[in-house]
Amino acid sequence: MCDLCDPPLTSVEPDTYRIGYEAADLLSRLMAGEAAPAKRTAFATKRIVVRESSDVFAVADADLRQALRYIRMHATDGIGVEDIVRAVPLSRRSLERRFREAVGRTPAQEIWRVRIERVEQLLRETDWSLAAIALKAGFRHAEYLSVAFRREVGMTPGEYRATDP
Repeated sequence: MCDLCDPPLTSVEPDTYRIGYEAADLLSRLMAGEAAPAKRTAFATKRIVVRESSDVFAVADADLRQALRYIRMHATDGIGVEDIVRAVPLSRRSLERRFREAVGRTPAQEIWRVRIERVEQLLRETDWSLAAIALKAGFRHAEYLSVAFRREVGMTPGEYRATDP
């Protein structure tokens, strides 16, 4: 549901497995005749799912904020730096220079970073095949995604998924 909003909302991911287990245990005890506990049980969250609603583009330059927003919205569509240049009122040279000064990366590196971040999210939150994730994250082939992911993250997508970060 959070992804349906514009911008997508940051949310808390509950530990649904543990909550379900504890609920089943409580139900079993209640059915066995035990009294209901006097106080509520609180559970720690599993993690915070950061989405654009809490993402702050901490750059004073309005053109760069627009470029960053464009990258965030379209990185997985297979965009390149020329697409950003068409979307913001800057020359490529000016965009590259100002981007590097303000963000510490080139626009191409930022596109890459956002795509890899999307792959990580899909590996954590879905059970999709690598081919499906590759298409969703803007990679043409699962094999290329796997090589690129290993280079950037230091492990294969399968290893990443197995670690359950």
